[in-house]
Amino acid sequence: MAVNVTLQPSREPATTLVVVVHGLKRRILETVPPAVAEHLPQADILLPAYDAGPLSNADPVGLAAEISDAIEAQWRRHTQQTGGEYRRIVLIGHSRGALLVRKAYVFARGESQELSRGGLTPAEKGWPRAVERIILLAGMNRGWSLSPKPSKMSRPRWVLLRGLTAIARLTGRARLLREIRRGAPFIANLRVQWIRLNRRGPMPLTVQILGDMDDLVAPGDNIDLQAGQHFVYLNAPHGTTHAGVVELEDADRREVFVRALTREDLVSEYLVPESQREDASVERVVFVLHGIRDFGGWTDRLSAVLEQHGARTGRVVETVRSSYGYFPMTRFLLLSERQKNVRWFMDRYTEVLAKYPNAGPIDFVGHSNGTYLLGSALRRYRACDFGRVVCAGSVLPRNFEWDEMVRDRRITAIRNYLTSADWVVGIFPNLFDRFGDIGGGGFLGFTREPAVSAQFQYVKGGHGGALVADNFESIAAFLLDGRIVDPPEQIRSPEQAPLVLLASKLDWAVWLLLAALLASMAWFVAFGWPAAAGLEPWLRVVIFVALLLAVLHSV
Repeated sequence: MAVNVTLQPSREPATTLVVVVHGLKRRILETVPPAVAEHLPQADILLPAYDAGPLSNADPVGLAAEISDAIEAQWRRHTQQTGGEYRRIVLIGHSRGALLVRKAYVFARGESQELSRGGLTPAEKGWPRAVERIILLAGMNRGWSLSPKPSKMSRPRWVLLRGLTAIARLTGRARLLREIRRGAPFIANLRVQWIRLNRRGPMPLTVQILGDMDDLVAPGDNIDLQAGQHFVYLNAPHGTTHAGVVELEDADRREVFVRALTREDLVSEYLVPESQREDASVERVVFVLHGIRDFGGWTDRLSAVLEQHGARTGRVVETVRSSYGYFPMTRFLLLSERQKNVRWFMDRYTEVLAKYPNAGPIDFVGHSNGTYLLGSALRRYRACDFGRVVCAGSVLPRNFEWDEMVRDRRITAIRNYLTSADWVVGIFPNLFDRFGDIGGGGFLGFTREPAVSAQFQYVKGGHGGALVADNFESIAAFLLDGRIVDPPEQIRSPEQAPLVLLASKLDWAVWLLLAALLASMAWFVAFGWPAAAGLEPWLRVVIFVALLLAVLHSV
């Protein structure tokens, strides 16, 4: 067991259960229980404790599941001992503890996708029906991020934390800390699960107490305008830091906490901007996502066709065409760089899911790296799902598990367009198809149903050949109507270019040629003209690095 639980029994016959979960420091376990005991004398107080140290490798999913189980055990124990259930439950968490207590709640409500094994989902628990309110003290609702620097954090501390997080990532330490950063699966899944629970019916009153001098988490990460748009936000007294929000010796700070604990007439002190509020008029949403070496110019043209197609059939269609910027091949080949964009994508997915409550599953059309973002999100973020999916120039492995995604209702259907001369996918990602999370599915095709039967072979052209205006109606028909319409005759090709097909089969040889080119460059800089010209060794190294970056960035 990673969680140790103690119970502070009430002074009077208990009718309430209060659960208090600490963050990095355990100060909340000293300050909050006395305040609770004073104002809720009929409350048992459950105090879960876990390894929250800076280097803790605890799994936050496992911690939340254990906390959920501990609350259930106390719920049943109380029922057996007294013959009646608790009338109400209050959940309280500080910092990362706020995330854990919310996750424990969503697990108990049945939104437990990360806990599902072999198609079996843990059953809903009994205690959530008694949860009256949830109090978040400086809860990092969107996770933490050091990019950009939180406004209240000193620069020396920021530099130190960036260095420590880099070391932790390289050494495999601090798993708990790393898995609650912004966009990480634990965070993104929680936000999606919370939105879905809101849609299912009434939720407990959720109160977030904010410190105006939070020196650890940026305001935008404390305030979740999407999943937490129904929260009541209360401001702690002026000068309250991230850790200081639980220091209840201060009378004003204690008064805010007691208000959150006991009052029913709470009014949020932070209003959600109009641009972030729900839009119930939109009936379909399509994510349109560009790929590598691409500024996404085609996305505007395709989006216009999709919206016009929706209007012709009497539906309001909204397209989401956010851009993560130009992404060259060199960065694409680095897993860490690809995953940065996956976290960005899940952040946007959550925003869109929250904004359009009546749109149903979000449809998706992506090119190149855009398809990677989708595939990686489906694999790593168990709570996300999509409707119909269109892939063009896909860089996902050929054996990507589309059959499992359809079976588990993670997607509704897929359409994959192959082109006749996509040397980008055929040569570069294709090499990694055998052992990586990228591959040649966009050039040689996928091997698992339903992608196999939904592939079109072939559209004329290279990496972006399927994303031409002549093919937009074919894409729109599938995404919005579910109809399989082949591209017009003038852009079809009966076969793939023999030279590109050969290069894809000899992709290892192309990579060897690139390695030989780099070796030649190194030899030239070391022994060729720069050396003959008498340049210093350090200057030759600078020239080599400049040439190397120029070549790699142009690929």
